[in-house]
Amino acid sequence: MNLCNTCKESLDWTSAKTRNQSPGRYDKNHHYTYKDWRLAVERGCSLWFDGPLPFSNDIEIVQTDAINGAVGPRLDLLDTLGSSTGSEATWSLIRQWISACLDKHDCGIRAQDVTPWYPTRLLDLGLQESKGAPRLVETSSDKPISPYVTLSHCWGKGKHIRALRDNLHDLYTGIHSLSTTFEQAVTATRKLGYRYLWIDSLCIVQDDHQDWYREAALMHKVYSNAVCNIAAAASGDSSGGLFFKRDGIHGHCVAQYSREGRVESYIDRNLFLRDIQRSPLQTRAWVEQEWLMARRTIHFAKNQVFWECDQLCACETLPCGLLDRMRYRGKAHFAEALNNATSLQKRKATAESELQMNLGQYLLWTEIVTNYTSRNLTKMSDRLPALSGIAKWLQPHFDNPVYLAGLWNNGNIVRQLAWFSSTLSKPRRAFRAPSWSWASIDTTVYWLTMYGDSVFRTQILAASTTPEGADPTGAVSGGHLVVQGQVSRVKMTQNGIFMAFGQDELSQGQGRVDQAGSLIRFDAEDAGFGEYYALALLSDYTGGSENTPASDTYLILRPLAGKDGTYERCGLAGVWYDEGDQHETPLIRSGSELRQKIPCEEYLGPEEGYKIRIV
Repeated sequence: MNLCNTCKESLDWTSAKTRNQSPGRYDKNHHYTYKDWRLAVERGCSLWFDGPLPFSNDIEIVQTDAINGAVGPRLDLLDTLGSSTGSEATWSLIRQWISACLDKHDCGIRAQDVTPWYPTRLLDLGLQESKGAPRLVETSSDKPISPYVTLSHCWGKGKHIRALRDNLHDLYTGIHSLSTTFEQAVTATRKLGYRYLWIDSLCIVQDDHQDWYREAALMHKVYSNAVCNIAAAASGDSSGGLFFKRDGIHGHCVAQYSREGRVESYIDRNLFLRDIQRSPLQTRAWVEQEWLMARRTIHFAKNQVFWECDQLCACETLPCGLLDRMRYRGKAHFAEALNNATSLQKRKATAESELQMNLGQYLLWTEIVTNYTSRNLTKMSDRLPALSGIAKWLQPHFDNPVYLAGLWNNGNIVRQLAWFSSTLSKPRRAFRAPSWSWASIDTTVYWLTMYGDSVFRTQILAASTTPEGADPTGAVSGGHLVVQGQVSRVKMTQNGIFMAFGQDELSQGQGRVDQAGSLIRFDAEDAGFGEYYALALLSDYTGGSENTPASDTYLILRPLAGKDGTYERCGLAGVWYDEGDQHETPLIRSGSELRQKIPCEEYLGPEEGYKIRIV
C-alpha cells in the first residue's frame, strides 16, 4: 500500500506533529489545495484516487482498537460488496461456509439422534428445479428424503399466514401467498440446495393448545437437527425479508501507518455486536434457543450476511472468521464454555474436579439466563417454555440434574438462588413460577459475582415443582423449597440492614449488619423498605481471610398469612465487609442468644437454625 508523505505524516503518531493529537482530531490542512491532492493521486497514494464515488462513501474516519494492541490514528477503507445481500457472490460465499463446516467441523455432533430426525411437519418445496408453491406435509406419512432448514424470524404486529385448525387442509394442498420473509426463506432454502423448510407459524397449529405445547417441547430437536438455520436478523416483522439492497461500498478493514514504514490492519470491534447481537431478531426471547441450538446459522443483516457455527463466526467482509478482540460472545463462545463445564465429567471424579465442574455449569447457565431474560416476550407466560429447549439439551451434559422452574437441583442450587432483578418487576399476580425462581418476575436477572470460595449457609432439604403439562422443563403450576438455615427478623432501610437481638423490637441504629456496604434488591414493585425475614444463603470468601468472608448473601423473605413457616421471596441482599472487620453478622452466627420468634415448620437448634418452606 503506497502513501504520500502527507498521508504518512497524518497516520504516524510517533512524529512530533501528531503524537499529542487525539484519534480523529489531527489538526492539519490535509491536501489543502486541489493541486496538492492531484499530485498525491499522480504519485499513487492509495488513500486518494480520481473517481466518481462520493468521498463520504469512500473513506470514514473511525476510532477502534488495534488488533496488535497498539493505538493510533486510522482510516476505515471500505470494501466493495454486491449490490444486495442476496447477490450471487453472497450465495457463493454462503455455500463455501456450509461446505467447509460439513467437511471439516464437528458441529454435527450437536444432533441428538444417530438416525435422521424430522419435525412433525415441514414445508415441502419440491424438487430443486421446481418453481411450484410449497405445501405443508406430515413427516410421519410423507417421509422427507433430504435434510431440512429452519427459519428464525420476528413475528411483529403485522398479519402473516399461520397454521390454524380451519386452514390446515389448504396448507397441505399448497401455499400460494407468503409474506416477504417467508417467500425469501423459500428462495434461500432452494439456493442452498435443500427441499424442506421449517417455519414455526406454519408448522405448529397456532390455535391448538395441545399441538402447540407438544411442538414447543420439541424445539431443541427441531433446531439441533436442521442442517442450518436462516435468521432474518434485520427484519422486525414478516414483511421485512432477508435480502436488502446496499450501495456496494461497505467494509470494516482499517489501516494504520506505523513508524516502521508498513501498514497494519485494524477492525471495527463492534461489528458483530452491532449487526447481530443488537439486531431486531435478537431482541426476541424465543430466538435465543433457536440461535444456540442450531448447528449453523446464516444471519441476513442489513448490510451484509454473517455466518455462525460452533467453530467459526464470519461475514462477507471477514470471510475467514472473527478477529481477536471483536466484541461478540457468539455460538463458539458458548460451545467452548459448555466443553469446559462438562469435560471434567470424563475424568476421574474428585472433590476438586466436581467443584470446578459445578462452577463451570453455574457460570454457563447464569450467562444464558441473563441473556435470555434481557430479551422480549409477547406473553410472559412463555417465560419457561421459551427456554425449555436449551434446558433439555443441557440436561444430559450437566449429568441429568432435576430441572426446577429455571434452576438445576445440583451442587449449585444454593448459588443459583442468589439472583437479583435489574429493575423492579410488576407484582406477581397470576402464578407463573415459585417466587424463588427468576421466572416468577418479568425483568432481566443477574447473579452476584461469586466464585469457588463460597460456603453455603442454607441446606436444601426438599425441592420440587409441578409441571403444568407433560414437559418437565416447561410451564409449572406450583413448586416449593424446604430449607434449613439461620433466619432473622430484619429491617431493610436506605441506610443499611438492621436486625433485632433476641426478642428486641427492630429500630434503626440497632444491630447494624453491614460494615462496608450493602446491596438490597427487591424483586417487584409491591416490596419496599420495611420489616422482613432474612435467610442466610451463603458467604463468599473470595478476597477475604481464612476466617472472615468478603461478603454474605441473604434471601429477603415475607411470611404468607395463614401458613406458619411458609414464605415467599421478596428480594436479595448482599453485605460486604471492610478488611480487618470482625465477622459478627448475627444472621449466621450461631448461639442461644439468637433465638427469636421466627415463623417456622421446626426449630432445629442454635447451630442448625430453622426449617422453613419457600413457595
